[in-house]
Amino acid sequence: MGKLRTKEQQDKATNTRLLKTYGITLIEYNQILEEQNGVCKICQKPPTNRRLHTDHDHAMVRQKIDSKKLCLGNWLVWVSGTEIKTIQSTKSKGLAIVRSQLKRRSVRGLLCAWCNRGLRYYHDDYEILASASQYIKTFTRSREPNKQGEPNVI
Repeated sequence: MGKLRTKEQQDKATNTRLLKTYGITLIEYNQILEEQNGVCKICQKPPTNRRLHTDHDHAMVRQKIDSKKLCLGNWLVWVSGTEIKTIQSTKSKGLAIVRSQLKRRSVRGLLCAWCNRGLRYYHDDYEILASASQYIKTFTRSREPNKQGEPNVI
């Protein structure tokens, strides 16, 4: 496929990708961006030449989906521990709806490439991120001058 030339073509392709991957539309993406004042949720910097990345919780979309056939031939499909559930005429329709809701709920915010990559490298583990933050704080404090004007040495 050739390069998308018009803004309309680009927006249509982006909308399709967002729907398929995250269960949100381009309009919803833009609403999230507006709520974040047009900046990365973590570093508060505006995007440069590309859109902000859609950050999502990978564990959310891997939750177990349960289903049960009801007496009238319909299917109840749900995710335990959440209020996500639907009744549909076929199991496949129910699964599609529940998967879409899980994708949508997994979206946490919009991040620049650096912040998004950082979360990935730290496996979304807040304890590791807190430890990294403490490490940087300790190093920064060690470089601040002491009363004699010399850097502190660890």
